[in-house]
Amino acid sequence: MPPAPFLLGIALIFWGWMTDRMWVAAGCALLIEAGRYSRIRWPFSQVAFVRAWRLSIFAMVITLALVLMQRADVRAMARVFSWLPVILLPLQFVQSYGTSPVMGLGTFSLMVRRRRVHAEKFSLPFHETYFSFGRVYLTGILISSALGVNSSSPFFFPLMVGIIGWGLMSTRSFSWAYLPVVLCLSLIPAAGAAFAGGQGLMKLYTRLINSGNSSQGANDRSRTTSMGDLGEIKLSAEILWRVRPLQGLSPRLLRLSSYQNYLNGRWNNETPPDARSLEADYRQLPEVQNPDNPDDPEDKFVQCSAGGGNLELVRSHLPRFHLLGNFPVKGLIPVPGSATAFHNVNLYTDLDMNSMGGVRFDPVDPLVDADVLWNSDAYSTERPPWQRTQAGKNGYSWPDLEIPRKEQQTIAAVAADLKLSEGSLREKIERLRGYFAEHYRYTLYNETPKVMNEGSTYIATFLTDTHRGHCEYFATATALLLRQAGVPTRYTSGFAVAEFDSSRKEYLIRGVHAHAWCRAWDAANRQWIDVDLTPPDWLKREPDQRKLLQPFLDWWKINQETFLAWRSKPGRMAIITACLVAPVIIALLIIARILWRSRQKIGNARALRRGATVLATPLSGLERPARRVLGHRPDGRPLAAWLTGLSGLLEKPELLGEALDLHQRARFDPAAPADLQARLAALTRQLKAMIKRLPKKAG
Repeated sequence: MPPAPFLLGIALIFWGWMTDRMWVAAGCALLIEAGRYSRIRWPFSQVAFVRAWRLSIFAMVITLALVLMQRADVRAMARVFSWLPVILLPLQFVQSYGTSPVMGLGTFSLMVRRRRVHAEKFSLPFHETYFSFGRVYLTGILISSALGVNSSSPFFFPLMVGIIGWGLMSTRSFSWAYLPVVLCLSLIPAAGAAFAGGQGLMKLYTRLINSGNSSQGANDRSRTTSMGDLGEIKLSAEILWRVRPLQGLSPRLLRLSSYQNYLNGRWNNETPPDARSLEADYRQLPEVQNPDNPDDPEDKFVQCSAGGGNLELVRSHLPRFHLLGNFPVKGLIPVPGSATAFHNVNLYTDLDMNSMGGVRFDPVDPLVDADVLWNSDAYSTERPPWQRTQAGKNGYSWPDLEIPRKEQQTIAAVAADLKLSEGSLREKIERLRGYFAEHYRYTLYNETPKVMNEGSTYIATFLTDTHRGHCEYFATATALLLRQAGVPTRYTSGFAVAEFDSSRKEYLIRGVHAHAWCRAWDAANRQWIDVDLTPPDWLKREPDQRKLLQPFLDWWKINQETFLAWRSKPGRMAIITACLVAPVIIALLIIARILWRSRQKIGNARALRRGATVLATPLSGLERPARRVLGHRPDGRPLAAWLTGLSGLLEKPELLGEALDLHQRARFDPAAPADLQARLAALTRQLKAMIKRLPKKAG
């Protein structure tokens, strides 16, 4: 049974509202609902249904290609399915404008079609399931509406429930007495389940995003280390970022974010005194005109500073590199701690920075594609150490000098043995470097220590017992020991720039290159400096996490990002869209021409609205000349039965018999040959000439 009148049209308008595609929705609704009033019909056969299904598949492929080229992330399929009403429009068109009220399951199944052909070939019984596609189309509209950008509107669930209820009440088997039961037991729980499911899917999506890219898993709110996790630490071999040197050397370390407070294996940050929250601590980075190209107003640098206009941060002599990576969501990107500016960034991309120096990227395009300028000797992105308005739990007023109470005894003993209170900052760092290099070993395998005192901590066990650990142990121990020596220090997470691809002349940054180190405050030069005391051979000790297909995966990732970077240039996406859409437009024009030439008219509009789609074949042209011989056709008498009264009067009655047979086939046989109408039209012309020679009925 088809949907109720205007139900599909209203549902399409609802979809347009939810997805901000009102003009597209209005066009689809007008096309579908006009079928109830238009007298134009086509005797679509099973072959036409199959072709419509293939056209829908082709439309889905084109939509997927366009979506992936715009935003290649896990939300791609959701955006594709949000276009279902347009993708499935060919199938609904053949249903709304065809003479058959149903279509067979063989439209979608090659196996069913083969079974039908086999049964016809050997005269075997075969039963095929037929249904009205309108309700399937309605379901697709509602699914697409739930994926729209406005689906969080408070009107979404009431309208969704109303449309579903309208669809249920329009069925012939529905009894109005069951309406309260239907609403309570079906629609309202369904709306609640949909809301809960939407929240769950959002959390799942966030988890997938954070686990799929190590650079996005770290954030500036909380950093949980892997200290204390027994067993081998597994890291991904997937390429996350690519760094191509443009001028000078590339940085050795790329920082995501720095952290101040440490407790029980977790590093986090606190709100600066002049910020209401960690989110409010972010400031949008200012832009400055390229001093080497003042005539181009769009050639600008994005400066990593509190105020714009500092041309020293964009000088042409500064070292720079090109950073490229697929980045589908808002988050932190890896840059040197001494980054000064960004160049050739998407004009519609927002870059902001917090007090800890973390650079946050809010992508319009899911790709970080920018040149990064940096200066390792004279600049730091983060603010100098600040003092709390009130002392912390351990009595510290400076967050970057705080040592947890549980760690104080061990840290103080090791710092005293190394005499870290003496000498300059550089001497303290070198003293620690020699100590770790001589007595400690890098490992990704965490084992239970032989002696684990009650109340002992991860760092205390690392410093006094195991003397083995990964970079997070070295970075945390270094930060706390330097703090004991009076040096403000922060824990930093990011990546090591180590793997060079000589064929592409760029560095590849994988998940296995994730690293942790420290940023120490150099009071003499008033800048933060990188302090990495993890044994320098740590990368050689990393287990090979590459898969058997890793070369192919690398090739695919590199070429995908290269293509995304190419198509992001101005005007190129329009060229790609035109190349993909042009075949679709040409195909639609060809189909429209075929449909226009093969159109047929059905009975009056009143009968059409009642659902009686009586096909008017060329034989209908005999009714008027036949009246002068047979008189007016009685109400309710079929045209074919009425015309049989001419059989005994015509000179060639066999032509009338053939014409009546073709008329019946054209009306009721979906598999009728395409040339049937032409033959029937020729017979009609011959019969019309014969009828004109017959004598007029008396009276």
